Amino acid sequence: MKKIINERTTTILKLDFDNIKEPTLIKTIKQRKGALWFFKYIPLETKVFKTNHGFHIYITINKFIPNKDTVFLQACLGSDIYRECYYWKRIKYPILPRKEWNILFQKKEYANGTIGKEKYMPQLTKTIHKILTNNRKKTIKNTERRLKQKNKQNGTN
Repeated sequence: MKKIINERTTTILKLDFDNIKEPTLIKTIKQRKGALWFFKYIPLETKVFKTNHGFHIYITINKFIPNKDTVFLQACLGSDIYRECYYWKRIKYPILPRKEWNILFQKKEYANGTIGKEKYMPQLTKTIHKILTNNRKKTIKNTERRLKQKNKQNGTN
């Protein structure tokens, strides 16, 4: 079944974990996933990428939330705290208001000339998505159905 994802009714959380190994990442996600459930957010899609210095995780949740709340939730889930503080400040005091603020570099050139790239990790993606959703497929299907109905009412697909 194709996931119904609409940027007006969903939010993509972008988490950055530096200098962390896979077992520690999994432990961190297990300890912090409660932030999603506390605010009644349901992960619809998860993607995990290995980087030169750690991991990037993209989590699409079932609700659109304001930018400051996005930063707060990313920090609660364990994303790099300096990154999240910087982004919160960037939102609060916008210099370039239309510029995208919540970014993770898929490709990055370092001062020493090396180039870092994200590498998709399918098995780790599956593991982390299962942790985040508690394997509650029925809840996800119900959310997808509600999103589809809401999109029809709003005239979007």
